[in-house]
Amino acid sequence: MSVMERSSTPSQSKYPLQDRDPTKPQVSDVYIAIMGVTGAGKSTFISHLADSHVPVGSGLHACTQDVAVYQCKSSGPVNIWLVDTPGFDDTHRSDTDVLREIANWLMESFSSKKVILNGIIYLHRITDIRMQGSAMKNLFMFKKICGPDALKNVILATTMWEKVSQEDGERREQELERTSDFWGEIIMRGALVKRHQNNPISAWSLVDIFASKSSTKRKAVLTIQQEMVVQHKPLDKTDAGIELENSLVREREKWSRELERTRDDMREALAAKDKESLEQLRETEAKLNKKIVEIERAREELKIGMQQQYENQISKLQASLDKQTLDGEHTKKKLQEMEQTLDEMQAETNEPESSDTPDYDSDDKPFPLAAPQHIIEGESYKRPHTGEYNLSISGNRYFFCGPNQSINQSIKVQLTCCSLTSCV
Repeated sequence: MSVMERSSTPSQSKYPLQDRDPTKPQVSDVYIAIMGVTGAGKSTFISHLADSHVPVGSGLHACTQDVAVYQCKSSGPVNIWLVDTPGFDDTHRSDTDVLREIANWLMESFSSKKVILNGIIYLHRITDIRMQGSAMKNLFMFKKICGPDALKNVILATTMWEKVSQEDGERREQELERTSDFWGEIIMRGALVKRHQNNPISAWSLVDIFASKSSTKRKAVLTIQQEMVVQHKPLDKTDAGIELENSLVREREKWSRELERTRDDMREALAAKDKESLEQLRETEAKLNKKIVEIERAREELKIGMQQQYENQISKLQASLDKQTLDGEHTKKKLQEMEQTLDEMQAETNEPESSDTPDYDSDDKPFPLAAPQHIIEGESYKRPHTGEYNLSISGNRYFFCGPNQSINQSIKVQLTCCSLTSCV
């Protein structure tokens, strides 16, 4: 299916969406992660393609809080899933929380569902005049998560071209490509550079690089998946964890130096009896202390976060095992009951049948059988239009047997049954 066909196809395709479940991936499924700084347009990009509603943030406030998976609409017989991820400059979460969230999803999907990403689309605002600190940190973390081998499956896509002049956009794009610390190294590893024009056709053209039948891109396991699932490293010992730890240490040193300068200024203000400046500096000191405490907390969370995750996984596995045990016991009990019922049925089948045929009275109710009597059959009598009848005597009873009937049959159908003593 071409880009133009996909962009014009309604979401209700001939391939039922309700039959597709991201928790039960198929071999042919395509998974593409969408990454980038907060406000780069990740959720907007996905909204052009997703079959379901995608919340879109405004300004620089983060919209994506957790990893979310969306299915592309009208993706034909191949299921295409887009993985929305939070940025490392999230407005409501620490970088440690963001890394743990992304790492947990990558680890869980790879270990339990064998999901391997077909590719990653990394979005960057072309409106950014320079590569700022948050963008650099996000890029460094991205490279550590992927590792060098998976960078060939990356598309570096610039967004928001409609908000800049063509000249400014091209100049910034060239700077990104030519600077090794920016995109230069990633491009050397095989990554592609593309422009996203903020419309469905443009979005599909990027997805098709990984999803089309003619795609030459092959799935690649990310370094963080290899480290955590195969090598069993805790998060803080992975390349991404170490990079984040180093970033936190640098940030702490930065705020500590700022705190020392603030305290020097406080001493001068105290000596000069400048109460107004002293009050302002005390507020600054409190803010800096708070930042340092948050950094230390983030460093500790980085070390213990995955331990808690392992404990949660163990609890889930134990609960699953307990449920299987209960289900097994229930199944065993049910099997025993069925076997017992089968034995009873077989026992009833093997019981010897009585050779006597039950007698019935005129009200079709069984009555006790009389002692076996010698049966005397009389001459037959042919009745017009109905056939031949004969009279049989057994003990003090006589029977009229109809056409083609034995004595036993005549007893069962109760043609006529009388007592001789009553007829005398």
